[in-house]
Amino acid sequence: MAFYSLSEAEQHIMDYMWAHADQEEIHLNEIMEYMETKGYVWKQQTAYSFVIRLKNKKILSSTKRGKRRYYSVNMSRKEFIAKGVQEYLNLAYDGSLLVFLRSLEGDHGLSEEHKQELQQFVKEQQEKEEKRQKQEESSEKTE
Repeated sequence: MAFYSLSEAEQHIMDYMWAHADQEEIHLNEIMEYMETKGYVWKQQTAYSFVIRLKNKKILSSTKRGKRRYYSVNMSRKEFIAKGVQEYLNLAYDGSLLVFLRSLEGDHGLSEEHKQELQQFVKEQQEKEEKRQKQEESSEKTE
């Protein structure tokens, strides 16, 4: 499960990177300056070690131009969270959404609000699937 979890320092780095995702690439010095505002005064090697950990997790990528290396995000915050949740679901509940939901009901069962939310979610998923199928049928007819 550690793959999609972040240490506190890694989380700060990624918060900065996601906030600046519109920038094409960010230099290590920019990351270090930001981390100083969070109370982390690092030597370049320490900052580099954290960035490498994030690269190994495939959250960041790097490009080298001349002697300088620049970093950019490989996935959005939303994608990262979704992958983490999926990893947790696989690890803790053998990938079963039903087993996970049953664990939430506890001794008192699901609240009416949660039941309604689940019903709405299922309805939305069914509508999306129907729309997708209609689009596929429509594209097959035009071919």
